[in-house]
Amino acid sequence: MRILHVLFALDRAGPANVCSQLVRGLVRRGCAVEILSLREPDPGVAEALGVEVHHLDMRGPMDRGVARALEGHLRRSQPQIVHCHQVRADVYAAAAARRVGIPAIVSTIHAALLDDYGYTYGQPGGWGAYLWHRRSLRRQHDALVFVSDYARQQVQKHTLAPLCHPHTTVIHNGLEPELFAEALRLGPPPEIQRILDSGRPLLGCVGNLIRRKNVAAVIQAVGQLAQEGLFCDLVIVGSGPEERRLKRMTDDLGLQAQVHFLGYQRNVPAILAGLDIYIHPSLSEGCPLAVVEAMLMGRAIVASAAGGIPEIIEDGQTGLLSPPGQLGPLVQNLRRALVHEEYRRKLGAAAQSYALTHLTAQAMTESYLAAYRGLLGETSGNEDRPEAAPRIAPEETEPCR
Repeated sequence: MRILHVLFALDRAGPANVCSQLVRGLVRRGCAVEILSLREPDPGVAEALGVEVHHLDMRGPMDRGVARALEGHLRRSQPQIVHCHQVRADVYAAAAARRVGIPAIVSTIHAALLDDYGYTYGQPGGWGAYLWHRRSLRRQHDALVFVSDYARQQVQKHTLAPLCHPHTTVIHNGLEPELFAEALRLGPPPEIQRILDSGRPLLGCVGNLIRRKNVAAVIQAVGQLAQEGLFCDLVIVGSGPEERRLKRMTDDLGLQAQVHFLGYQRNVPAILAGLDIYIHPSLSEGCPLAVVEAMLMGRAIVASAAGGIPEIIEDGQTGLLSPPGQLGPLVQNLRRALVHEEYRRKLGAAAQSYALTHLTAQAMTESYLAAYRGLLGETSGNEDRPEAAPRIAPEETEPCR
């Protein structure tokens, strides 16, 4: 099976990470896999994959001139499947693949699209961008894969412009457990060990510092717990436009000695190895890799019940969930996990057991392979007819309106 994965950028962000995990799994299963990045890839990521990585020089997100280069590459490589990741690949690569006559075109929707396009938060241009993206997904793709059922339903049930496609399925993200086992064996790095020397429990959160990630709530929670005499340390891994505001909040609350900003970190598992509790307070999510990482590390997880998180975390069994955006329940769950050490160990062990069964790169790869086989089995000889694409998971779909 010849598969070409197309991304806007092969970097260290979530969609590229998922794609990289999938590519390695497909190679192990004997597939011939290539990657095409629409702009220059991160050299470290490309070299670690062990497959051929090509790139174009897309100049800005609306560079329509990339279409000819895409068609040329597709005619040379002639993959059986073009698998798109990220909106520019969904639009430009899918259209080129359709013109060239590639047998099957599939896209993974890595996020909750409506939240990403800013309907909840009023991002300018979000409505137009969504309609542009939606048009391509409906017309150019033989199948759509969502990383959570929440992400699927959010767009399928949208009142004004539902994204209805007859061939959809849900495949949760997965990661390779070996990396996390190695991090547990080596233990936390020196900068984390120095924080642990305080003797206080260590909390941590990982992600881009944007409003949707709601990291401010964690800082506020640490402040409330400190007022109760329940002291802990917090490490914040990531960078972004909210960083300055979050640091100012930390200063205003007098938490400089407890809250530690680590910035962007390449080796997240090593940091997770030192945590007592992982916190993920997002307002919306698809299927967050940071939560999957914490589960594979066996950390107790306190998270919001946002997006697809309740699909992989069972409240009270493999983690503690609270309503998105509500500080009180978040503080209550943190207090419970901090006070009851044995309970949080049980939560971590149960989360790890679930992840090792359901959220591995191998499990994800097998699900995608089944989807690929279904596509190729029913599109053979009908390459130029999008309506002839197979039904991947009929029980998952709802009628278009």
